[in-house]
Amino acid sequence: YGDSSTFTGNATPTSFSRRQANSIFYESPNFGGFQGYVGMSTTTGSVAQTSNASSSKPRMWSAAGTYNNGPLYLTLAYENHSNFGATGTSFNGNDKGWHAGAAYQIGPVKVGALWVQRRYDMSANGATNAKINAWNLAGEWAIVGPHALRGGYTKANSVSGNSAAGLTGAAGGAFVANAGAGGTGGHI
Repeated sequence: YGDSSTFTGNATPTSFSRRQANSIFYESPNFGGFQGYVGMSTTTGSVAQTSNASSSKPRMWSAAGTYNNGPLYLTLAYENHSNFGATGTSFNGNDKGWHAGAAYQIGPVKVGALWVQRRYDMSANGATNAKINAWNLAGEWAIVGPHALRGGYTKANSVSGNSAAGLTGAAGGAFVANAGAGGTGGHI
């Protein structure tokens, strides 16, 4: 949801929702609220690489769909990373990520939920891996004009695999926003 960063090659290999350098991206026209997106990285960054070393030829591809019509917004997306070497080891595994979300506008209030799953493949024999499920509940109240109150709660749970230590947690908070000139805001 607008929270992405640009990376070259396998920089920050565990990051999803990324804007990979040297990529091709297609965004379909809007058909009655439905829209599709596909993207894939190109070989530009590793043309001269002949090594079998981890992350020498990282590739990624993704596909997503959204529905945005009236008060309802839905999203579903998938992303696959090949040879990113998330652990810095010599194994060139495949990491996968899913997300599904929904939001609904009721007058000045918008509520939403998001589910995210990440699977990290860290060894050739499957002995080292991690799977993380996380979810988020959020809301926004447009108070008046450019002012809004936002709040949310996120929890990473259902962690499995033998490399998943320390990957659980929860966070919550509120945020006061001003969308007017200057776009200021502050956490409560």
